[in-house]
Amino acid sequence: MGAVAVGSVADLARACPSCASPLEENRQAFVDTTILLTFLPLIMIGGFIWWLRRKAQQLEQPPEIAVPETLLRDIRPLPKER
Repeated sequence: MGAVAVGSVADLARACPSCASPLEENRQAFVDTTILLTFLPLIMIGGFIWWLRRKAQQLEQPPEIAVPETLLRDIRPLPKER
């Protein structure tokens, strides 16, 4: 019974007006949407891979430790060994 209800609702709504429309604007909207939905997952996967590579590179580099300027002034050079 539920399948019949869903099937009749889709028929009443004429589900996709841009798929079979003779209007050029609707056809172009369908093509544009198809292109977007084709490349969007690829862009998302590429972005995730880029983010992972950037995080891996950050983990490989030693962290930068901030040293206050007052400590740097107080350091005297060590005497050279002979």
